[in-house]
Amino acid sequence: MRKTLLFLSVIGLLITSCDRANSSKKSEWMISITVNGVENKAEGTRYNNYISLNDNDNLAYTGFGAVPGQTSFLFSMMDKSDESYVKGDSYQFGLTKFGGLDEGDNEFIFSQTGYLSSDNIFIPGATLLQSNDTITINITDLGTPTEIADYSDLDSYYDLGKPVKGNGSGNLNFTYILDDKLGDTVINVAIDFIAVRYN
Repeated sequence: MRKTLLFLSVIGLLITSCDRANSSKKSEWMISITVNGVENKAEGTRYNNYISLNDNDNLAYTGFGAVPGQTSFLFSMMDKSDESYVKGDSYQFGLTKFGGLDEGDNEFIFSQTGYLSSDNIFIPGATLLQSNDTITINITDLGTPTEIADYSDLDSYYDLGKPVKGNGSGNLNFTYILDDKLGDTVINVAIDFIAVRYN
């Protein structure tokens, strides 16, 4: 009886260890943004090695540089030659919420990062000025937090949690400069994402 209990305990620990080890080595990510009916998409897998802010050409994540009490997401598809590229044109944008993240509807400030570039999916050829419009995002899965596993090992730096999942759509106001003229327009945007949690 004692041997059976010991055997079951060891098997239970091994299963738990293997499951945690497998789930913490990588995290899936995906970002799809549809602008006026045209989808732009990238998806891939992020491994548990150290990430710097300069290493995010194609990625969807939350957690870096967050101000206390603020939730921020960054979505980027800047490298169309990368295997994570699915379709559409290059983009980079962020979502910010002043407060914690909750399941269900959350109101975010939409920000076009790198907005001084005329290379954008919102108004091609135009220089976008910063938009502080809001969009409601339905968080369908909060995921689980990521922890730093080993500060000294950059190849196994993170113990990755499960990603955050969400989606939403709405009309966003944009101010832009095109042909040296200032303009305003409203653009319909739909967002669907799976974001790596770095917090």
